[in-house]
Amino acid sequence: MKLNNPPKESGKYSAYTFTNFDLPEYNDFISIRQLPDYNVEDRTVTFQSQYLDTFISEGVSKLPLSITDDLFDYQKVIVKVAFMKQRYALFADAGMGKTLCLGELGCQIHAKETGKILFVIPLNIIVQFEEMVKEFFDDFPEFVHLHNNKEMSLKEWAVYDNVPRVGFVNHEAFIKSQDYLTKYLDCLIVDESSILKGGAGGNGKIRCVTQAMPCRTRACLISFTSSTVF
Repeated sequence: MKLNNPPKESGKYSAYTFTNFDLPEYNDFISIRQLPDYNVEDRTVTFQSQYLDTFISEGVSKLPLSITDDLFDYQKVIVKVAFMKQRYALFADAGMGKTLCLGELGCQIHAKETGKILFVIPLNIIVQFEEMVKEFFDDFPEFVHLHNNKEMSLKEWAVYDNVPRVGFVNHEAFIKSQDYLTKYLDCLIVDESSILKGGAGGNGKIRCVTQAMPCRTRACLISFTSSTVF
């Protein structure tokens, strides 16, 4: 969606000033309101310049697929920005639809890249996550359960060519993997990133697995994905 009048970019933030208060400017205001973060003061609305390419000009990072209509406007913006940034962290309150954002992003990357896409999901919600993406995305790519798969290990999935390019695995299994992931992964998507915090992700429950797991998971993410695209 493009603006009728271009905003003024100044470093990290861009500003749009309303002068005519006509229908085109009203439509521009409606477009800007779809951004996840903006500020209105008097006749000027400011927002982060990082949204210019993805949300307004449509150019550089055009998505390979049409975004599903099930997503709200702010979710669509999140997907577009994440696709442009490639290295992106999403922090949103419960109930804001993070799972759908991650699922849509996975669909887009699967359509663009040719390598493997790995979702790292906490074991207690991984089945729920898989069921949600199957329910909301009719064309979600075929995927492999790697968290309870006795016939195929994470390493085998990464190395083999004749397997689905999307895999789901839990954090505990992920930290046991080796650097072989680097050359096979095009994308790594991690859900519930609070587990990566020092300690126990804020609730203490993860300590029953291992005290060192959060730090080890963070180290795995840094070293294993040094050459991944997303």
